Amino acid sequence: MKEDDIKRIIEETLDVLKSSEKLVPQDSPEGPVKEEIAENLKESVEPVNDKEKVEKPLDGEEAVDKDRVESPAVINRADFRAKAGNKVLLTENRVRAFGKDGTISIEGDYLITPSAQDLVDELGIKIISINIDNIDKSSDKMTNIVKSVALGSDHRGFELKKQLKQFLIMKGFEVADLGTDSPETCDYPDFAYLVAHAVVSDKAQRGIMIDSRGLASAMVANKVKGSRAAVCNDISSALSSRAHNDSNILALGAEVITTEQAKGILEVWLKTPFEGGRYQKRLDKISKIEQST
Repeated sequence: MKEDDIKRIIEETLDVLKSSEKLVPQDSPEGPVKEEIAENLKESVEPVNDKEKVEKPLDGEEAVDKDRVESPAVINRADFRAKAGNKVLLTENRVRAFGKDGTISIEGDYLITPSAQDLVDELGIKIISINIDNIDKSSDKMTNIVKSVALGSDHRGFELKKQLKQFLIMKGFEVADLGTDSPETCDYPDFAYLVAHAVVSDKAQRGIMIDSRGLASAMVANKVKGSRAAVCNDISSALSSRAHNDSNILALGAEVITTEQAKGILEVWLKTPFEGGRYQKRLDKISKIEQST
């Protein structure tokens, strides 16, 4: 990003912080500090496609590039947050980057610069603020929707599968563990198929499949007629996949989320109902495609 762009974004940020009545007083211990905000913003707008930043290879695998995707499903508090009440800072450039599909999902509260708001209004972008702290995580609410779950993983997801199995049992779910049963190297298609088959044959109401990223297992599961597998490594994707797509299989990536993050995603995914309406019409079209192929 050019230096002029950085300066412009910083100026916009300071303007909105000055004018916002929602922020705590300047002299408060939690109040915004201009220098800190500017420095935080400089860091957040640095180019993210740094080819030198890679993860350490795992068990002989090739190094994984840490490039960000162009339009992530959700902006979380770890990304682009202003040091002012832990709010996400939404600038014009971020609206352009994250609002390509017409919707921006943000975890928690946010601040928006004037130019960013103008762009949102101009493009008709919808901003969804997800208050994770208010999500009801009680077991009775979760089991009102789903009772039985088919659970599977490959060797990469084995440890997380063990943790989620105990978590689900404690919440009162019936869990069918379809393997794998050890951390020994295995093939994800074998277990993704078992999970998908269990769901579409009504042996389980929902399915959960875990590998390193979730992507590979979702590809397999979606080859099974009637399976609607969704990769959900964040809260926003979990909400959308259930409310809009009626997903019946959750694919998780054990190497991109923590156990606690996985539990939060799983809870939201299990308790969120399908909204139907115009979304049902779109699912019907998917069914027609399945029938025709």
